[in-house]
Amino acid sequence: MDVLDAARQSLDERKPTAKQRLLRISGGVPHISLPLGKRSDVSRETSEVAAGRTVESTAPSDRVDPSSSKRIPRKLRQGRGHLRARRTTSPSDAAAASSGKRASSPQDQVAFEIARRKRRRAMKRAGRAALAVLAIVAIGVAGYTAFTYVKEDRGNEAMFSRALNKIGETDTTLAALDSLVEDPVKATEKGVWVAAHSDIAAAKDSLGEASSLLRALSSRRLPHGVSAAMTAARENVEARQQMIGEAERVMEKAAAAQDLLKRLRDAWSSLQEGDTLAREAAGLSSKAASVDEIKDVREKGARAAQRFNDALDGLSSALSAAPGIKVEPYIEYIEARLEALGYADAADAALIDRNKDEARAQNDRYTESDERASRLAKGLPVSVDQVVLDFVQAQSSSEAESYRRARAEATQSDSELRDYLGTQSK
Repeated sequence: MDVLDAARQSLDERKPTAKQRLLRISGGVPHISLPLGKRSDVSRETSEVAAGRTVESTAPSDRVDPSSSKRIPRKLRQGRGHLRARRTTSPSDAAAASSGKRASSPQDQVAFEIARRKRRRAMKRAGRAALAVLAIVAIGVAGYTAFTYVKEDRGNEAMFSRALNKIGETDTTLAALDSLVEDPVKATEKGVWVAAHSDIAAAKDSLGEASSLLRALSSRRLPHGVSAAMTAARENVEARQQMIGEAERVMEKAAAAQDLLKRLRDAWSSLQEGDTLAREAAGLSSKAASVDEIKDVREKGARAAQRFNDALDGLSSALSAAPGIKVEPYIEYIEARLEALGYADAADAALIDRNKDEARAQNDRYTESDERASRLAKGLPVSVDQVVLDFVQAQSSSEAESYRRARAEATQSDSELRDYLGTQSK
């Protein structure tokens, strides 16, 4: 509507006003100097006339005779005006007039507006096309990125599953460690520890591979579920490795105690032989009636004393090799037995010398020492094996405690990993 209004206004301006018609009739200003009704050009022409500028004269036939009642047709007047304009205006004025005409032409303005709108529509279409292309590219990039992330997530999940499988391969071996740490002396003696060496080596390799996989995953972008289970997996691997390490240190100390165990067993065997000979000597003493029978009693008592001394030597060597081992009860018992055997031998010697009073006194002392030895025997450990086990456990108490802590940590992280696997299986 703006363009049509402008065209309508331009046509109204082209209609000559009453003043312009009067000037044409009066001949004051040539009508060729009225350029199609534009006021700026009229003022310019009027100023030129006022300044005394000369205008190329026209033929008399081109002027309007005021006295004549004849009027020149409008088209003819406009044609003559154009001719005079071409003769009287300069090239620059003609160009200005031409451009002004083009700018003020309604047809030109309509064409210009149509072209402008076409350009706008073309630019809008081009913009929409560009936005569509950008959207397609963005969707493609987003899709490719999402596909890459999904592919990467699946690869990381597969790697994490391999790590968990490697951890699971050590379950059986680590379950057997409990019995080894509980009684390392027995496990070492029966060869259980030696038989477990290959399984433990394989468990170490599996845990090493699992640890390598987890380290590789730690530098990658992980799904939330895997990321949450990663901490539990690392703690589980570390706990299991610590369990194996602590168990190995316990078993090393148990292996070093094998020589000690042999010495104590030999001493225990000598002690038992001495007890047997001492009881036999006491039995013969109660029945001996002749000097020869008393001599037999003394010989058997001497053999018992020798075996007790052998046991005492074995216990003393074990104590020197392993300070802190609890063999004092055995030593105290053997000393009491040796003391009793000494009193018994003195009583038998007094009998041979027919010194009944001395024999009676020495026999009373024997009885007293034998009763004390009997009381000490009740407090002896069940076996020397228990003594060695107690010693090894005391020496490896810190390692055993670390093993138990690591086992508790492994149990806790195992529970978290089972929860993760249960979530994945749903």
